[in-house]
Amino acid sequence: MRQIVQKIVQGSVFNCEVTEAGSGETALVLSRSTQFDVVFLDRNMPGLSGLNTLKRLRLVQPSLKVVMISAERNLASETQALDSGACAILHKPFASGDMTACCTPRSGCAHRT
Repeated sequence: MRQIVQKIVQGSVFNCEVTEAGSGETALVLSRSTQFDVVFLDRNMPGLSGLNTLKRLRLVQPSLKVVMISAERNLASETQALDSGACAILHKPFASGDMTACCTPRSGCAHRT
């Protein structure tokens, strides 16, 4: 899934440097040493869940924009993610146009650096 997301991000209108993390724990370690603009975070991950990773990432980098990704369409889980600081939800499968739509300044998710 990470490779697919990377290809979609690289195929988008944004000029992005992509860093991958294989788990929530790895994402947290990376967030302590590197400033990120946007994180695409799968809701279902090995180890630390996507929701718990989201909450901890927002503590480390409060201005971080997090887009939750999920194959499931579960209103309660989506609401919980948005209430925890996610700026958007992307449902699998998605394309670069979907990513662009959720990461433009009008969406409230993207910001310029």
